[in-house]
Amino acid sequence: MPPSVVVGLAAALTSCVCNGSSVVCWRLRRVQDTKIHPIVYSIYILIGHLLVALLLVLAGARVTLSPVAMVGGALIVVSCYFALLAVSSLGVVVAEPMWCATATLTSFVWGKGVFGEPVRSVGWCVGGLLLVVGGMLGVIVSRRIADGRAASACLDKREREPLVDKASAPKPAGAPESAGAVPSQLATLLPIVTGLTGGSTLVPQHYLTDLTPIDYAVSFALANAICALLLLGGFAAVQPAQARHWAPAACALPGIAHGVIWEVGNVGSMVAAASPLGLALAQPIREAGFFVGMAWGVCLFGEVRGAALAALIASGCVVLSGIALLASLGS
Repeated sequence: MPPSVVVGLAAALTSCVCNGSSVVCWRLRRVQDTKIHPIVYSIYILIGHLLVALLLVLAGARVTLSPVAMVGGALIVVSCYFALLAVSSLGVVVAEPMWCATATLTSFVWGKGVFGEPVRSVGWCVGGLLLVVGGMLGVIVSRRIADGRAASACLDKREREPLVDKASAPKPAGAPESAGAVPSQLATLLPIVTGLTGGSTLVPQHYLTDLTPIDYAVSFALANAICALLLLGGFAAVQPAQARHWAPAACALPGIAHGVIWEVGNVGSMVAAASPLGLALAQPIREAGFFVGMAWGVCLFGEVRGAALAALIASGCVVLSGIALLASLGS
């Protein structure tokens, strides 16, 4: 028996808050200062996922692992990797709205276009999609404004102060020279890839009709573990020095907390998608959590200020309006 609309909505709202909050753990200065590579850090996230899965098993969930769930596990590993890179390159305030908008578009195409979930109004759907795309473009423009102001501030500072030899700056013991740095020209693509893969992670659940959402969450976590460990093994073969840099004192607790929060959000999404809300509504409600992430980025990390912040909030409101249209009037 599928979950009711009320249960699905409560689960979707839970996933919304968790989706906007989990990545804050990676953004913490204590984690960023270690220069830990995202692939290594993702193992800490995996531990958090498995802890939640263990609680679900103790609560009565079945332990299964299907090839279809492996697809979902691979997608979530890729999405996690690019999300961590995106936050390191762009910050929470810019990265989250972009990948949430992309994930909303992706899941809506899957739900309405591929799975044939009912549409109440094609016009409202088109309007909502245009708002989501327009808001995402606004976020990109906001980032340009912030980059321009940062560059000006940097130039002003160089005029007032002598140059500092970056080579003399202290680095954490054992830290590698780079932790997956991405050229600035490609940084904008990171949250888009995150959204494309993240917006598709619940698709395999559609084909596993014999599993409850909780059973699928356990299967999903196991598939995630296998894919993450395979990725780590390949990474260790190519970059052994970075693969040995784990920084457990600084990264273990935030990473495991990241995984627990994210997996709780995943379970909420799975329950919501199995309810009458469907994938096309459950995923957009989840992705509205980017406003939670923006609040963390502004209040906790001070990532954006001034005109860039005003433009970003306005763009976020446009994205949120599009998500609201898709969630309330598109079905």
